[in-house]
Amino acid sequence: VTIEKDIGFWISDDLSSKTHVHKARGKALGEISRIRRNISFIDKRAFCALYNQRIRPHLDYGMTACPPDSAADVKLLERVQAKSTALVHGLKGLNAEERRKELGLMTLEERRERGDLIEVFKILKGLTRIDPSEFWEVREARNGARLVKELAVNGKKQRQGFFSYRVTQKWNLLPTNVRVAPSLETF
Repeated sequence: VTIEKDIGFWISDDLSSKTHVHKARGKALGEISRIRRNISFIDKRAFCALYNQRIRPHLDYGMTACPPDSAADVKLLERVQAKSTALVHGLKGLNAEERRKELGLMTLEERRERGDLIEVFKILKGLTRIDPSEFWEVREARNGARLVKELAVNGKKQRQGFFSYRVTQKWNLLPTNVRVAPSLETF
């Protein structure tokens, strides 16, 4: 078998997320066309409800476990988000970036990074049952915990997308006041 679907996530024999990205894109575009066909006027408030309930779940599902492999796949998903923002009445004259900012949306890549860093914070603060030493060597310093991850000598390209590898540098580059935040709310 070259591609298998398990718990709603498409896994290929080479661990590529390309199939899952294309399926998610197709489902999200289907939702956009259903919304466009059935609702004639969408203001900002209605869009936020429709987007959060009908479109974004397709774009987000499984992306934390296996994010898009290539920049082309990331752009593919970002274009779907841009297309959905064109549904809002009064914003059609703006470009995609301006529409996204007007609606207060983050890019999907920013959402994934934010979610990853929140997970790291929860793991390091003991808010989950996950032992941080299973992912990284954690070195405590006065400017907050620093993550160290040895790169595999014979590692494959796919490992770069693994959670433990992709968050290490992002966490270490956070400002000190963010890394030493006392609670999840202040983080």
